[in-house]
Amino acid sequence: MISLIRSIPLIKFFIIPIFLFCNEFTFEEQSIAQRHVLFLMHANEVERGIEKYLSFCSEIKKPDFETLQKMCYILLKKGASEPDLESQLLSLFGAGIALSQDSVDIINRAALSKDPQIQMTALHFLAQFPEDSTSDTLVRAMGSDYLPIRMEAAFLLAERKHPQAVGQILALMQKLPPFFKAYFPPLFAINGTAEAMAELRRMISDHNPTVRVQAILSGAGLGRDDLIPLIRKCATHPHIAEQEACAYALGVLQDSKSIPRLQKLVKSKDANVRLAACKALIYLGDNSYKRHIIEMAQHKNVFAIEALSSINDSEEVLYQLCQSNDIQVRVNAVISLLKRKDSRCVPFLKEFFIKDSRDVAFQMQYSLGHCHKALKVIFSATQRLKDPFIDLSLSLSLKEHFLREALELNQSDFLEVAKIILYNEQNDLIPLLMNLLENLQTTEVITLLNTFAQKAGAPLIRDYCHLALFRLNAGAEHELYIRNWLKKQNHLNIIQLRPVLPWNMRISDSYSLDPDEASKLLMDIYLTLASKQDETSIYAVLDALKKGNPKNRYALAGLIIRASSD
Repeated sequence: MISLIRSIPLIKFFIIPIFLFCNEFTFEEQSIAQRHVLFLMHANEVERGIEKYLSFCSEIKKPDFETLQKMCYILLKKGASEPDLESQLLSLFGAGIALSQDSVDIINRAALSKDPQIQMTALHFLAQFPEDSTSDTLVRAMGSDYLPIRMEAAFLLAERKHPQAVGQILALMQKLPPFFKAYFPPLFAINGTAEAMAELRRMISDHNPTVRVQAILSGAGLGRDDLIPLIRKCATHPHIAEQEACAYALGVLQDSKSIPRLQKLVKSKDANVRLAACKALIYLGDNSYKRHIIEMAQHKNVFAIEALSSINDSEEVLYQLCQSNDIQVRVNAVISLLKRKDSRCVPFLKEFFIKDSRDVAFQMQYSLGHCHKALKVIFSATQRLKDPFIDLSLSLSLKEHFLREALELNQSDFLEVAKIILYNEQNDLIPLLMNLLENLQTTEVITLLNTFAQKAGAPLIRDYCHLALFRLNAGAEHELYIRNWLKKQNHLNIIQLRPVLPWNMRISDSYSLDPDEASKLLMDIYLTLASKQDETSIYAVLDALKKGNPKNRYALAGLIIRASSD
């Protein structure tokens, strides 16, 4: 044992030189090189910093992901502190892409910015992080100077069931004029705690009928059958919107004791009350009232047409309505037939998905009691952008939502829908369509993509098809195409964010990039390369960070962090 101990210094004497000889960088030299790289990044010498990093990696013959992440975080922090709004926004987006615990500090600071666009974007990303690292920021955001920011923060606090959520929401509600009160019942319903439900019960008895309506609908959406006695009392009130909401709620909550009252409401003078009562009685098992809804639909009641989407054996009626001369009737019938998964809707979907000279956009319209909804067709939409009731972002979200619904059709039917979009070059739907086609991963899909990868006069479709085929590993030629495309387009700006829809108008939880032309394609290509997680792809993105448009750097930094962390 003693001889072994005495031999340790001698062993160390031989081992260390051998180790150093086998490595071109000593530990000390490696540390100096890393610090030099980070110093250059701090000094805004981005190109030199990247060159130094690449030289260092070639010496050690592998990427140093730890140093690479630190470089990217330095970029993001610098972008977040830039005076111009665009750099701040793009840096914030990069931090959101990175989705790492280190980037949450950037997002937390942005949520307390003085600019409402920065604040709203930051709140969106904060929702994707664990509660313990962001909840304090959400509470502080409740003190924002902008009401939409406070409402968004209130929504996130309610959704997380934060201990201060109800108190913060009540405090905000009391500061606002009385007509804002109707926006708050859904927040208490989302929170769902005992304290929140006590507030919701009080709102069902509020003196304002609009508040009562929202409280009733919020309780029904939660399935809270303990609210049935209160809703029964409200059902006797003369207010039309309240009767509609009560009829809907009693059906959803399966209150069989309310059948006599619902039967009376079927005879109401108001069509929407009658429709709500009929739907409720059908929920309660009386299918004889289906004929009432069919009659209303045949009389061009768009809310009744939408209601048929959840009623069995309504397909024939809907197919007939798809051929109506009234576009409002036609569009709602087509979407209802789509929801019924009936393939006969496919030829008619062209009018919904394809832009033409009429410049049509779509909005949701609601009945007075907010129980019924339907699509509203708006003509000459781009000429009416100043109209506060027209939101083209919402119109695109609706199209994307129903394109996803079309995926529920038979594969051959969905491919027909895809061909309609591709042949008519609907560029705003192409990114989503490619993702949906990739999910199918069938021979028919690859054939379709190969066909349109050769389409003349449609560069965006051609490029996206090659990208999809690259993702599907359908041939080395597609990767070569994408890499050559990158060399030509590397100067383009990447990011333009869509406006954030209010939380109560969102069709989904997504907060997407503007899918307009090459900037979205460029982002998708870099995202694909980064997700490959191989050295070649990481270096390709790093090369773009070095040589490309400086505005791209923040998003690319986020992509690199995300890819190297997985």
